[in-house]
Amino acid sequence: MVDPNRQLSDQIYVMLGITGVLNGATPVDSACVDAKAPRKILAVFALGDVAAGITCSIIKASDTSGTGAVVIKTATILAAHATNNDQAQVLINLDQAELDTAKPFLGLRIVADGAETGRYSAVLYGAFARETPLSSLDHAKVLQIVV
Repeated sequence: MVDPNRQLSDQIYVMLGITGVLNGATPVDSACVDAKAPRKILAVFALGDVAAGITCSIIKASDTSGTGAVVIKTATILAAHATNNDQAQVLINLDQAELDTAKPFLGLRIVADGAETGRYSAVLYGAFARETPLSSLDHAKVLQIVV
């Protein structure tokens, strides 16, 4: 599916991105974006200095505000440790066939297991859009693509 003669930025697009500080065991949910166009979806979670265990998830909802949000796929990872979790990444793949037509909006959720705090960022990518120019699908704030 990947065309080696085209730039990767012409074949994938940023659906949404979030960044912040974990606040103990309080889940952080992003807004949700329409996910009907991409055939493949990839969530990338990047952790900073986090000593707690972390759960990273893709959530599905019925609208952009996250109404009725439920976890569609999750990775419970990284047992609590003072340094092993620092600068770690978690990748979660999702296929178009795994989406729910009643809840076609996707978002991201990240939560720490305990009272720990730490920085994180996460990006949701879409790839191989169905008959839609990728430039019209960049929901996130993409400032520049350098070739």
